[in-house]
Amino acid sequence: MTATLTTLAPAGTALPSEPVFLWGPGYDLTARQIVDALGSYLAAFGDNFEPGQVSPMDAIHAEVAFNGDLTSWQTRRTADEVAVIRARAEAIARDYFHGHFPALAW
Repeated sequence: MTATLTTLAPAGTALPSEPVFLWGPGYDLTARQIVDALGSYLAAFGDNFEPGQVSPMDAIHAEVAFNGDLTSWQTRRTADEVAVIRARAEAIARDYFHGHFPALAW
């Protein structure tokens, strides 16, 4: 007997059906990866996205260019902490992209 198992993408990685939302020098990111990049930044440096401080675009680019692993921050936190950080990261993305950011199902 042969069984076919559905393979799920690891948490925080792009799903095959997700379109690229943002591209930059050397990278293409889906909305989910943008949230992961912002989450990685938030987990490392805190929430300093107020006007005149860090731009979300700068944080995304820095995480992609210098960190590369956008999901490792999740392994060191509880599920509740990950959910709070993701929610804030998604809110930052939604504000930054002026409502054009898609809703994500986690």
